Amino acid sequence: MPHNVSAPPDTMSQSSINTTGACLMTTNQPAHSRKGVGYPALMGSAVQSVADLPDGFIALGFSNGGGMSEYVATQRNVGGVVMLSGALGLEELGVDSWPEGVPAQIHYTVDDPFRNQGWIDSVIHSVRESGGAVDVFDYPGAGHLFTDESLADEFDATNTELLWARVVDFCSRV
Repeated sequence: MPHNVSAPPDTMSQSSINTTGACLMTTNQPAHSRKGVGYPALMGSAVQSVADLPDGFIALGFSNGGGMSEYVATQRNVGGVVMLSGALGLEELGVDSWPEGVPAQIHYTVDDPFRNQGWIDSVIHSVRESGGAVDVFDYPGAGHLFTDESLADEFDATNTELLWARVVDFCSRV
């Protein structure tokens, strides 16, 4: 992980702010947590977690956190959105349109077992329709959380380095 993006202190945390205050990172919520809480509560929690941030931050999320970052972007004035192994069609979030001109990045492995190409295509269409630019990066492999060193069966050091270089570049441009 790059030096200017910090991970949440534990896997149940909803958000973290880097040292410059420019990036929100939401995490993958364990399946038992999602089932018990549901998307509306997670979406509300994601928006509440950024209530004190100034406009223009970058919303970034892993897995389910990618969708929550999308939702935050529809509720707040963000500088951009980064979805890592997680993109939800806006209809899944109960949202009609992407915020005007907000750029995005989407990162997935080509064989991610949770990859939903229909949702990815829907997000791409929504971002472009709003006048925003969207970059989509596909990585070889099947790891869902391939940037997580603790997951030996999924971790890919080469792709992780490339992903973070692309994210840092995006953050520096928006």
